Amino acid sequence: MAERNIKTLTRKRKITFAFAAILLLSVLFSVCYIALEAEHDCSGDECPVCVFLALCEQNIREYRFAVLLLALFFLITPAIPLIHQSGAQCFRIETPVSLKVQLNN
Repeated sequence: MAERNIKTLTRKRKITFAFAAILLLSVLFSVCYIALEAEHDCSGDECPVCVFLALCEQNIREYRFAVLLLALFFLITPAIPLIHQSGAQCFRIETPVSLKVQLNN
């Protein structure tokens, strides 16, 4: 039963990372497309490039907060063990029990 739960958890993580990667790639491609086509020759009101530029801008506006959170998550996650180790050393409380050897002298 535990093995089944681990497989399910692993599958869910893979799906979550796949969705996160798709989200990041869609925003990245939108930004690249806007940068490449910013100075295009517009052909009028029904310009397909302008329509796609508007869709890319909408995509960036809708997903910017999620992308920011994902970026922070991927930057902070590797640092958590380091923070935990340094915090444990900095905030160690010395009590009479921890100083027992010095009290017995």
